[in-house]
Amino acid sequence: MLMSTFQFIRTRFVHGASFFTSVSGRAILFIALVLNSPSVSSQEGFSLSADVDGTAGDQGATVIEVSPDADVSIQVFASGTGGAQEVSIRFVYDGGQAVYEGADVGDVFPNAQVIAETGTGPTSVSLSIASQGGRSASASGLAGTIRFRTTAGFTGTTIRIAEATLARSGQEEALMPDLKIELRPVPAAPLPDFDGDGTVGFADFVLFAANFGAQEGDGTYNARFDLDGDARVGFSDFVTFAGNFGREAARPDPAAQDRDVLVALYDATGGYHWATQTNWLTDNDVSTWHGVTVQNGRVTALKLSQNNLKGEIPSALGELTRLDSLILGQNALNGSLPAELGKLTNLTRLEIWGNELRDPIPSEFGNLANLTYLNLSYNELSGSIPAEVANLNNLRDLVLTGNQLSGAIPDALGNLENLQGLWLAGNQLNGPIPVELSNLTELWGLFLGRNQLTGQIPSEFGNLTNLLQVNLSANELSGPIPTTLGDLPKLVILILHQNALSGNIPAELGELSKLQILELSQNALSGNIPAELGRLKTLTNLELTSNDLSGPIPAELGNLVNLGWLGLHNNQLTGPIPIELGNLPKLQALSLYQNALSGEIPSELGDLPNLSSLLLNDNQLSGPIPIELGNLTKLDGLFLHQNALSGEIPSELGDLPNLSSLLLNDNQLSGPVPSALGNLTQLQSLFLSNNASLAGALPASLTMLTELKQLFFFGSGLCAPTDAAFQRWLEGLEAEGPNCPQ
Repeated sequence: MLMSTFQFIRTRFVHGASFFTSVSGRAILFIALVLNSPSVSSQEGFSLSADVDGTAGDQGATVIEVSPDADVSIQVFASGTGGAQEVSIRFVYDGGQAVYEGADVGDVFPNAQVIAETGTGPTSVSLSIASQGGRSASASGLAGTIRFRTTAGFTGTTIRIAEATLARSGQEEALMPDLKIELRPVPAAPLPDFDGDGTVGFADFVLFAANFGAQEGDGTYNARFDLDGDARVGFSDFVTFAGNFGREAARPDPAAQDRDVLVALYDATGGYHWATQTNWLTDNDVSTWHGVTVQNGRVTALKLSQNNLKGEIPSALGELTRLDSLILGQNALNGSLPAELGKLTNLTRLEIWGNELRDPIPSEFGNLANLTYLNLSYNELSGSIPAEVANLNNLRDLVLTGNQLSGAIPDALGNLENLQGLWLAGNQLNGPIPVELSNLTELWGLFLGRNQLTGQIPSEFGNLTNLLQVNLSANELSGPIPTTLGDLPKLVILILHQNALSGNIPAELGELSKLQILELSQNALSGNIPAELGRLKTLTNLELTSNDLSGPIPAELGNLVNLGWLGLHNNQLTGPIPIELGNLPKLQALSLYQNALSGEIPSELGDLPNLSSLLLNDNQLSGPIPIELGNLTKLDGLFLHQNALSGEIPSELGDLPNLSSLLLNDNQLSGPVPSALGNLTQLQSLFLSNNASLAGALPASLTMLTELKQLFFFGSGLCAPTDAAFQRWLEGLEAEGPNCPQ
């Protein structure tokens, strides 16, 4: 049987032969054909083919029926070998089904000698076939004939030419032909169990006797009773029947069948290139094979995630009838999902996510009545979601995210009374959200984002009192946000951004006492921001950007002591910035740009110890820049441009060690640039342009800003010193502004 790993050591003979020594018991055979000849220019591309037809020439036959203890000869033909010095071919086979017998040289490499070396195990053998005459290889022909013998317990196997290497002109040409030679058992003569009860008995005799004497063409002949195939049911058929009387039909060994299925999976998915293949295709119990679980002699779990499986899933997997877990995620499986997987009625967990599967989901999956978890996400599956999925009454999680599924969400999914998680995001689903989903009272997660869904959010979703997370973003949903969403006492995440929702933000959302994330941006919501949102003490993210919201920012938002992100930009908000926003100790980003806010910047914003981004640009703010902003030591970006700010630039801004962007352009600032800005060692962008009353030479300390990339001071009274050092520094920047007069 094949062992778990294969290693070989290659050494050179003095006369140029190659010798391969196997250092494991795995049945892997290397054939090396070596010539002592000068280099010859390369001819056509190197390729191989195999033939198990004994007739002269390459018939390309790769399937043969063979009995136990029978000889099998495989001819290997090569082309594009002209001028080669060496060709190595690797065979992979199951040592429990076939035994290597020997090899004969063909006509591609003339005057060759075969040297055989047996390895440490009976199924490990290495060969060297070397030319002794120094003649060149021909361009194509028979490379050699490899001989095997099937074992006494032969039930069928595949011999694979897995890889080959051609050495020519000092270069190696690698080939991965993956040629498969399939050895099938000769079908046994059928047992005359005519009634199919598993035993040749009296009832079968009655049926045989009723057909005795019939012959082909007389209208009563039935070939199933013609046991010798001579076109009549006669005495020789009776002798055959009598010889089988009392025999029981052979019952297949389920454990052996499971092993055959595993071998088929290995063959179909390039098992010899798996990341881990411990004990696969060895004579060790399959329970020791990597990723295989066995109970009572039957395979019950197959877990081969992230194992470099490549190719199509064989339909034979549908024969693992005791399988309860099939986990093949994060591989490179392609092709269609076999409908035969629908026969695995004991499955509770099916995970084939993160592959390259295509075509529709088989409707036969609706037969998997015991399934609790189905994950086919991040493939290339297409077509509609089969309505038969609604038959999976035990399903708790349906994960189809990241495919190319289209059509409507089946209403029948509302019948999955045990469903807890529904992941359909990132597809091409269209039509309305079925109101029937409101029947899923066990649901905790509803993820329908990034589709093409239309219509309104069903108000009946307020009945789903176990919901923790809802994400309906990036669709084409319209109409108001249902006030009934405020009736979801466990809701933690509500994401509705990037739709066409309209109307007011319901004040009822302020009742969601466990809400942590509320994202309603990029819609057409209007009216005031409800003060009731200030009750959401657990809120960490509040995103209301890019709507048509108006009116003042509620001071009550200052009660959101856990808030880390407050995004209200790109609306029509008016009035002052509430000083209460300075009470948010965990706030990291405050984004209020592109509104119509007025008044002064509250000095209380300098009390936000964790603030890293302050975006107040494109408003109507006036007055001085508060010196307290110099306390924001974690600040990375300060964006105050395009307002009506006045007064001097506070030197305290030089105390911001992490600042990378300082944009003060398009205001009414005055006075000189503080030399303290030269302390901003992380600064990359400094915009001072279009402040007419800023005046004087830029301070020499700015040359200490080694990370600075952009400096704009045009449209102001500022100028750049003309000394050589400053000018050299300035040349390394994207800068725009005048030099100081000489």
